[in-house]
Amino acid sequence: MIFALPPGELGIHPTESEAEEGRHQLYLMCDDIEATVEELKAKGVEFTRGVRNEGWGLLTAMRIPAAASCFSISRDTRRR
Repeated sequence: MIFALPPGELGIHPTESEAEEGRHQLYLMCDDIEATVEELKAKGVEFTRGVRNEGWGLLTAMRIPAAASCFSISRDTRRR
């Protein structure tokens, strides 16, 4: 599911691995992933992997205290 929440979007998807059965992944969508990552790092957010081009968008993951990871996406694949 993707929810249009001005000024952003939120995606929630079930996981595809058997090890994570019954869990969901949370995706926060932004226009400029590099700028968003730098802004969040300056506020102390820890990222668990670098920005990667997945073909359908740019993707990174950030750590959430007392949880797994939250993903951040930019649909603009031209940057990497």
